[in-house]
Parts: sequence; structure tokens; C-alpha cells
Amino acid sequence: MAAYLKLVLNLVPHFERFELVQVPCFENTHADALSKLARSKDSELLRIVPIERLPKPSISRGEEVIWIEDIPPWMQPIIAYLKDQSLQPSKNEAKKLRRRAAHFILQDGVLYKIGLSSPLLRCFG
Repeated sequence: MAAYLKLVLNLVPHFERFELVQVPCFENTHADALSKLARSKDSELLRIVPIERLPKPSISRGEEVIWIEDIPPWMQPIIAYLKDQSLQPSKNEAKKLRRRAAHFILQDGVLYKIGLSSPLLRCFG
């Protein structure tokens, strides 16, 4: 709990108003029951109430991930062809690309697949 308190106190300056209240045990029966359930080995109860066990505390810093949005490799040749009619050097590959690109449309830089009996389907990676 001390680690959580330290984390909260570091965030306090970022708020206009902050209030920390300790809930007495007799008013916290719901959380107490959940903690007892989590420790129980009753298989019948565990089937009714799913319990997730965290491998590490939720306040521990994990790896930071930087999301880089990029066009997936399968879409690149189709988009290039629809934008400026650029084809592969190989005749066979160029023919395949033209045939495949006929089922797609490019609108405002977004690739859509043309469905037979459905609206345009947006392509994602």
C-alpha cells in the first residue's frame, strides 16, 4: 500500500483538488469479501466469479512501447499502384498486382476493398 500511496502523492500536484480518504474496515465489506474469495480454493465459487491474478503489481513500470503507424507490407504495392500506377519490374508480378488492385479503391489516402454486395471495407494491417 505504501508504494501505491507514494505513486498517488507524486500525481497530486497535477490536480486542482485532491482528497484522500481511508475507508474503515466495517464500511469496506465488499472489498473484504472479494479478497477472501480470491484466496479461497473453492472451485465452485471460482467458476462463478472469474479471478485474474496479476503477474506483477499494477504500479510497477513495464516496458514502454512506442507505436509507429506504418502501412503493412501487403498494402504497399496496391497503394503505390492506385496512387501513381507504379508496377513491379516483373511482368508476372505486375499482372498479379493489376488484377488484385482492381478490387481496391484509394480515398483520401485510405485503402478500401470493394465488396460484392457490401459497402466499402476499410483495410487495416
